[in-house]
Amino acid sequence: MPRKRRKTRTDKSIEKYNVGLPAPKVGLITAFFFISGATSLALEVAWSKELSYLLGVDIYAATTVVTAFMAGLGLGALVAARFFRRVRASIRVYGLLQLTIGACGMLSIPLFRSTQPLLSILYAHLNYDGGLFLVARFVVVFGLMLLPVTLMGMTLPVVVGALAGERRPQFASLAGRLYGVNTLGAVSGTLLAGFLLVPKMGLLRTCVLTGMVDFLIGIAVLLAFRRRPTLK
Repeated sequence: MPRKRRKTRTDKSIEKYNVGLPAPKVGLITAFFFISGATSLALEVAWSKELSYLLGVDIYAATTVVTAFMAGLGLGALVAARFFRRVRASIRVYGLLQLTIGACGMLSIPLFRSTQPLLSILYAHLNYDGGLFLVARFVVVFGLMLLPVTLMGMTLPVVVGALAGERRPQFASLAGRLYGVNTLGAVSGTLLAGFLLVPKMGLLRTCVLTGMVDFLIGIAVLLAFRRRPTLK
């Protein structure tokens, strides 16, 4: 009779957060979450560089980009938390989010560059240092980044809700673990984009490549989780 494999510490750690999912699939989602953290910040680095050509490199332009990015992340988390408070999240929703983020990433640079005539009008008719100009510029940038960044903000609540299910005590530990993994991915993506991808490939190719990675993650999630897992 074959001997049963002894569980490792990693297996036990994964099973602690597993709700109706095989341990390999929980590990797969964790790996995808690391990669999506990297792609999100790689896009943010590329977008910041591209928008610096359109908005300038002063403190107001940099603040506009960072504020729009963080506001979108917060909005996405709020929307997901409120919606999935009533409806059980499915891990397939994460796949759909990644598909849309990937599409936005691939199209982002041409979209940003198409707004140059509008920004030129703002420069020509509004005082550069005036409050109205700063508000108008923020509205334009926030509108450009709204969809992909809001979807990025939705990913953590969706994945935590799908994996933890109805077991409320697991939410805090699981959210902290996934947030940590996502943050490590974000650090990796920032370094990779800033020191390798953008200098070697340029902004357009960096965003297309990063968007393709997000798109492939979405496809992989949808294929791996064709059936919605049931609680045991």
